[in-house]
Amino acid sequence: MATTQMNEKLAESVRNYPCLYDKRSAHFKDKNKKAFAWSDVSKEVGLQNGDEACKLFQYLRNKYSRDKKQ
Repeated sequence: MATTQMNEKLAESVRNYPCLYDKRSAHFKDKNKKAFAWSDVSKEVGLQNGDEACKLFQYLRNKYSRDKKQ
């Protein structure tokens, strides 16, 4: 799995693209804009592609939510 440093870098990179996480964003439902954003995030973090970045971010977000409930 990814390292803590990579996870932090991913979170910081995603923060620059509100369309990926903010439902109030005007571009939240724009699939093309989100695909380009995930592609940029994957390049910044050093992952293979946008899908990998998206899946890793979803994993981290879900893990955070589960840990917060406990």
